[in-house]
Amino acid sequence: MKAFDDLINETLTYLKPFSKKSFVYDEKNLAPLGEHNELILQKETAYELGAGGYDSLSFLAVTQDKTIIDKDEVILIGPDLNEIKTDCSYARIVFLLVDDVEKNGPDSFYEILKNIEISKYNIAIKGFMIRASALTLREQVRVSKDAIKNKLNFAQIGNEFIHEFHKDPHVLGVKILFVTSVNVSYNELEFIANKSHERSEAYNHMLKDSVMNCKKCAWKPVCAEVDEMKEFHKKMVGKANSARKEK
Repeated sequence: MKAFDDLINETLTYLKPFSKKSFVYDEKNLAPLGEHNELILQKETAYELGAGGYDSLSFLAVTQDKTIIDKDEVILIGPDLNEIKTDCSYARIVFLLVDDVEKNGPDSFYEILKNIEISKYNIAIKGFMIRASALTLREQVRVSKDAIKNKLNFAQIGNEFIHEFHKDPHVLGVKILFVTSVNVSYNELEFIANKSHERSEAYNHMLKDSVMNCKKCAWKPVCAEVDEMKEFHKKMVGKANSARKEK
């Protein structure tokens, strides 16, 4: 699974010059969980991340390269929750080391990746109300005053996400990045995130469209961009042709 490796490396290269804190995964230091329908009212709110006119971003990409993800890790670029005093921009980026998901066959390939991605919605952290939109790649968070009082931090939150992702047997490693720095260009990160989303959608299109009319396909430029996607496309075309012959 190499289709997203260049985007992961591009993200890490861009963020490399910025000051960061790294936390190795600690299963004993998890964020406290709350109710899935928890509502943090405005009067209970300390501040919001990625809300209003501030930049907001969330995306996920996978790899099989152990040199990219050699350990479970939480990385923070910018101030931690107790250091933030007002609303600010925010990004949560997740990179996953997975096993050979393609060995399960092209039909299950996309389903496995989607199941991994939606597992994040199983998490409900107390005092950390997430509002996410997969369509816009935005993620906003309302942080409660009690959460700050109880010293909730990004290391705990990242550990909770890692714990949840590892419930999927295909996930071998997790690198999760939280960005709150005012110096980071969120437009740069959004450009990478959009390319990742386009590739995921192109895979999905190949799985759903048995006709494979490349001349009319809007995703053709995306597929042509990555060699692995070209090979996956050939497999799907071969499968479609075999199915037509059987009929």
